[in-house]
Amino acid sequence: MCEECRARLLQAGQPTDRGAGRERSGTSVASAAERDAAAGQEEADGEPPHRERQTDPEAQVPTQQGPVTPPPEVPPDFLLSQLMPPSSSNEVVGDPALEMSEAAEFISESDPGALRLPRPSRLTPLVEPDLSSLEIQRQNTPLVRPQSGHGQISPLAGGGPAAHNEPGALDDLQQRLPDLWPWIQDADEDEGDAIWLQRTDPLLSRRLPTSAEAAAIEAEDIRRAQAAAWATSPLPAQPWSRPRGRLLSWLALYPRRLRLLFLALLIVALLALLGDSLLVLLVLTRQQPPATTAAGPPRLTLTPNVIEVGQRVKLTLERFSPSTQVLLSHDLQEPVPVGRNGSSLVQVSASGSLVLTVQIDASWGPGLHLVEAEDVTTRYTASATLQVAGQGLTSPPHLVIDSSGPLLMGEDYQGANTIMPLTLRNSGGGIINWQGSSNQPWLLLSPSQGLFSGSQTVWVAVQRAHLKPGEYSGLLTFTSDVGGQQSVQVKMVVRPLPANPGPVLQVTPAALSFIATDGGTTPVPQTLTISNPGNKPLAWLLNGSTSLTAPDQTPYAHSLGPLADWLSINQRGSTVAPGGTQSVTVAVQSRSLLPGVYTALLSFASPQSVIDTPQSVVVSLTVLPRCGIMVNASSLSFVTVAGRSNPPNQAVTLSERAGCLDDLTWQASSDASWVSVTPSSGELHGAGSSVIAIGVNALGLPPGRYTSLITFTAGHGSQTLPVLLVVQPAPSPQQPVMSITPLSLNFSAIQGQGTPPQTVVITNTGGSTLYWQTQATALTSDWLAVSPTSGSLAPGSSSQILVGVNTRGLTAGTYSGQILLLGRGSDGAGAAGTPQTLQITLQVLPPCTLDQPSMHSVAFSTIAGGADPGPQTITLEVSGTCSWPLSWSTSLTSAASWLRLSDSSTSLVNGQTASIRLAVSSAGLTVGSYSTQVIVKVLDSSGAPIAGSPQLFSVTLTVLPPCVFQVGTSSLFFSTVQGQGPPPTQAITFSSTGTCRYPIAVSASPDAGSAWLTVSSGSDNGSGGSLQVAVNAAGLAPGVYNSQITITASSSGGIQNNVQVVPVRLTVTGYTISGSVQACADSSCSSAVPLAGASVTLYAGAAQIATTTCDSMGNYRFDNVPLGSYTLTATGSDSQGKQYSGSAAVNVSDNQTVIINALPNS
Repeated sequence: MCEECRARLLQAGQPTDRGAGRERSGTSVASAAERDAAAGQEEADGEPPHRERQTDPEAQVPTQQGPVTPPPEVPPDFLLSQLMPPSSSNEVVGDPALEMSEAAEFISESDPGALRLPRPSRLTPLVEPDLSSLEIQRQNTPLVRPQSGHGQISPLAGGGPAAHNEPGALDDLQQRLPDLWPWIQDADEDEGDAIWLQRTDPLLSRRLPTSAEAAAIEAEDIRRAQAAAWATSPLPAQPWSRPRGRLLSWLALYPRRLRLLFLALLIVALLALLGDSLLVLLVLTRQQPPATTAAGPPRLTLTPNVIEVGQRVKLTLERFSPSTQVLLSHDLQEPVPVGRNGSSLVQVSASGSLVLTVQIDASWGPGLHLVEAEDVTTRYTASATLQVAGQGLTSPPHLVIDSSGPLLMGEDYQGANTIMPLTLRNSGGGIINWQGSSNQPWLLLSPSQGLFSGSQTVWVAVQRAHLKPGEYSGLLTFTSDVGGQQSVQVKMVVRPLPANPGPVLQVTPAALSFIATDGGTTPVPQTLTISNPGNKPLAWLLNGSTSLTAPDQTPYAHSLGPLADWLSINQRGSTVAPGGTQSVTVAVQSRSLLPGVYTALLSFASPQSVIDTPQSVVVSLTVLPRCGIMVNASSLSFVTVAGRSNPPNQAVTLSERAGCLDDLTWQASSDASWVSVTPSSGELHGAGSSVIAIGVNALGLPPGRYTSLITFTAGHGSQTLPVLLVVQPAPSPQQPVMSITPLSLNFSAIQGQGTPPQTVVITNTGGSTLYWQTQATALTSDWLAVSPTSGSLAPGSSSQILVGVNTRGLTAGTYSGQILLLGRGSDGAGAAGTPQTLQITLQVLPPCTLDQPSMHSVAFSTIAGGADPGPQTITLEVSGTCSWPLSWSTSLTSAASWLRLSDSSTSLVNGQTASIRLAVSSAGLTVGSYSTQVIVKVLDSSGAPIAGSPQLFSVTLTVLPPCVFQVGTSSLFFSTVQGQGPPPTQAITFSSTGTCRYPIAVSASPDAGSAWLTVSSGSDNGSGGSLQVAVNAAGLAPGVYNSQITITASSSGGIQNNVQVVPVRLTVTGYTISGSVQACADSSCSSAVPLAGASVTLYAGAAQIATTTCDSMGNYRFDNVPLGSYTLTATGSDSQGKQYSGSAAVNVSDNQTVIINALPNS
């Protein structure tokens, strides 16, 4: 409670005059305001105009003191909500503290018999709930201060309405203010409760007046003001609405212009929020960027960096994704088993770090090894180089194929697939980037390209679909970035299908290859075709899928389990009609897989009795690693003496990893200020490299060992290079000091050729004789030579040593070595500045070599009289270190008028490929085989042939006989007796000769209107076939019926005589009516004689069917009489000329014999 309120309450209990009390109250308020006027003026002036609450009614300051009528009780929140527009400067600003004081005075006058001591918890606001938690105590009640120069009273920052909106206002209220009325004692809580027992607490029973009560209070205020001689003027009438909750009416709180400004800012904020949402959506949908922390990208460090077989190395993983899995490998997907069951997957901690140890076994081999750690979540790869010391030469990569002879795929029926593995090995170190190709459409390879460091299994598949029975031979050619080509011959045999094979299962192609990049897009789906070359419907189903992925080649795939849901097929079974096909879509999902080769074998089968079930298809998915950077050193070390000049810089070479041909931007950074990298950034282009200088600044460093890490970042990976600086204490003036210049040497030589030696200068900057010697590492003993290997230097003198290399017996590649230089004084103690390490890099360049042509043999085949086959192209590449440009030419070993060569050019510059276009013409050639050889010569700029020149390849043209369709049946004849059932079926045989593409579908159809004739269809798989022909004479009258059958043969290749016609005749015979005609003297015909020459007529009802004449014995005969009822009539004369006639009825259901009795005419 404010100080004035306390004073008013205390005065309420004394019998004093109201006017005097009011005067004292005013004096107290004025004195309190004067004490804080200076401190509060800045805050009062800073109040915005719209926060100043105007009094109602507008009052003038009285000129005399007199009795004062207290105002009605009005809640503070109601006063806060009545914000008026700014008025003239003579308005008096009301103060909540003053009004509260008046309210307390009014309470005391209404109940003068009771002294109500202050109780903070009872002063709870009606509406403002925020003040309910603030106990209004003497210590935190704000004081009032008059505005200087205005004669007005305004609230302090802590007590006015603005206090709720000013920063720190609540903290100011909570600060303890000085006790200005120490003589007022707080009432005991229980005592205060006793005072108000059985009574109504006016502070707790406060309420807002109704509209009628408010109008009455307003009128009373005006009356009292006028009675006190105060000048009043009415304010414009404004509608009043009761505040609801804590919110003030912003329409009344802010002017129109501010409201418009607020709306404009709100619209801008909404547009900005929409833009941010779109940016967030783009970030979520785009490819995940490299994961880096505030400290930098993920990092892998090795301790130590140089190690021998059998020792253990510590791997430190830092800055990875929290609690993610990390795949450890070396030299491109070679596993580093560290987890359970030999797994290469480890899990880092919640901070993204992990420390573990790995034992180096003999499988690593001597030399430099790239150790990699890939974050499974972000696909970021951190790497470091480990040098394995030991005896032996570090060899460059060399491709070896595990095949001592032709690859025999065996024999099987037409349409069957055969799949066999083939292993590629690297007999050296490093990584091999290879590609494979085939010279036959039926010979496939999966995968057809890839990267590996140790070995890789590829799958060779042959498909016998659409092939004629016989023996076949093809060639697989493997090329790699390590130079040269290697070939593997593949042989197989195709057997013909049986004459009546039933359903036949055929799935093509036999191999599918998918290629993706780590973290890149998923490859496009591919299609398998399931066909039925048989003569019955085929029901097929996907029998199963088996993972062929080698766990040691792709450790991540091994941990994922069989197939790991990376392979899917849209259809798993159906039915194919004879001669029909169906398509099946095969899709792979590579986004969840880490780099490696994933292989599966799909098995298709049929529940029916099929001669070639099951059929297999091999599917491979090669996930290539992202392009990354490689450093040709595992660590760098510098040795210097305190107070002396810095050691010379050392050079390291940066290059892209194997198989990467894209431009790659790199940056280098060090975690120590004494290390410098020049340049610190750059760009790598494909197979190119960059040489950078690493230097140290030891000036000002005290003696000791200093370590640093240089991090090279490029693309989605990084590699660390440790740097060691040893600052030795300054020696005495009498000790020798050794320095070496330079500390790194780079040699480049063509394979088999020499290169000049290079010089290293050894200087003794000390005060006594220096004795030095060199020691080469075991890895360089075969190709590195140093002369001399030891010596001595007087103080201040220098000496040179020659470092040479011998490339004899070395294959193309990069070799690294070190020379250790040791120094000592005459007393045998080590000299200052020793030991020093000299880094040696030797790049053996391949000689200029003409590689083998893209195909060793080119085969053309055509059918005699048919169109010429399409042209083919042979490409030749020149690799190695050449003296450009080169010239090349072609020639033939024997004349071949049917062959035309078209050279792309006659010269080659660096990076170009020579191409030879081959076209053949079979015009005028008979059936047979024609061949020749093409010679390719390449000369360097001096006119000398380069290595590998000349190269030869053969060209063969086979003119095949055309496919001719033949029908073995020239015509068909059927006969039957009416009503006796159909005659037996007959067959039309057919076959094909020449060069046919099987199967051949054969269809047949009779002439229109020959409903009595039916014929089946068939197929020819190389051994011929037949069509079944049947007739149905039901409903046919006796007679002869003629028709013809049109036979059509079709296949995917051309067929001569593919349409042929076979005539068909059907004879339907009736029944026989026979008998005799005899002349009778009377109706009893007791005596009858044959009536020779009588005329006999056959009637069917009234229709005459046939007429015949009896022989001399009176006999007659009717043939082919249809079934039915008939009448026979006979007329004739005997030898005396007497006329006779007679008739007889007959029902024909079989052959009938009828005697006709003829009586004399009357």
